[in-house]
Amino acid sequence: MNHRRVLLSAVCLWLALAAAAEFWWTKPSEQWSRKEAQKVLFDSPWAQSGAYTLEELMPPEVLARFDFKKMKEAAKLRVQREQLANVIGVANTTAVRLRSALPVRQAYVSNRRHDVKYDRMAGADKAEFDAAAKEFIECAACAEYYVVTLDSKFVGLLREAQPDAYSPEMFKPRAFLANDKGEWRPCERVEQENQEVVFFFRRAGDNGERLINPGDKSFILTLHGEVTGGKLSPGAYWEFKVSKLTRGGRVEF
Repeated sequence: MNHRRVLLSAVCLWLALAAAAEFWWTKPSEQWSRKEAQKVLFDSPWAQSGAYTLEELMPPEVLARFDFKKMKEAAKLRVQREQLANVIGVANTTAVRLRSALPVRQAYVSNRRHDVKYDRMAGADKAEFDAAAKEFIECAACAEYYVVTLDSKFVGLLREAQPDAYSPEMFKPRAFLANDKGEWRPCERVEQENQEVVFFFRRAGDNGERLINPGDKSFILTLHGEVTGGKLSPGAYWEFKVSKLTRGGRVEF
């Protein structure tokens, strides 16, 4: 009788764990709904979104490059006039995503499938879509780099309103990943891809060790750089919990 109770308890525990498993681990991405894809892209272990001001996203020397009077006039075309008492101080929607994580790339593709109504596409168009999706999912750069993206409404507005002053390179000197051991990894290159700024951080350091490992508790992204004493300089930063990114002893990032 005791053996039956133990077996029943084990089965119940397995069922509970299976039920608790998030869809991104258990459900094929081709079957994700738009809502599920959006959740991965905006509110998941690999993505965080919130309201940030430009002062929080950019250090002062970067902000000094822009004419915010011009910015304010351009912004009036896109947001309500009463929100623009001070463009720099206005909080705007920003999302940070760990794109070198497979579920995030799958979510981009899934979301795009819904946008283009993939199921209704002709065979040739589907083949073209599938080829592009395959290349994106495989992500050649992800073998060597941690890839992170920043998607911010007002950063995009800066790029549109003042293209001569804007460059994704302005983020590079102050962008860092850091693990909970206090080890920092600088951004090696940065690119603009549609509305997103894409950051590349080398996985392996000079000693060949990866920056982020299953035994770590968390890591952070900052766009304001490193300061003395192991503390972050003022401004926005994003912290990610390693245990939530880990499955089967492997950090999915």
